Amino acid sequence: MFWDSRSTTLYASLAELISSHGNIMSIEDPIAFRMKGVNQIQVNPASGTDFPSGLRSIMRLDPDVILIGEIRDNSTATMAIDAALSGRLVLASIHGNDSASSIGRLINLGVDPLLAANGVIDCLAQRAMD
Repeated sequence: MFWDSRSTTLYASLAELISSHGNIMSIEDPIAFRMKGVNQIQVNPASGTDFPSGLRSIMRLDPDVILIGEIRDNSTATMAIDAALSGRLVLASIHGNDSASSIGRLINLGVDPLLAANGVIDCLAQRAMD
């Protein structure tokens, strides 16, 4: 399976959190690597599981940490920010040109600017090298 730098960074972050952060859940498309200690859900449009519906299911299970494979739409972006503001650690990837533009990308997806500013504690930019 092809691993990109975003997946590697997200999984390395999860590996550091497993022993100390209780209920860790992820929604991914596809699941790139099975991790012991992480409850992973794979996006499956045929069964009606997309990022928003999977994230809604995850939130009902009261996770401490949530990994979102990619924030692509308003529903996912809004739920990710809401989860972060309710005290959960949310790790996610989002397409942008640099770290600063990730906040702008959330706003472009329809997240309230004040909530985006308060819900994000760190951004990391990565570029694929040819």
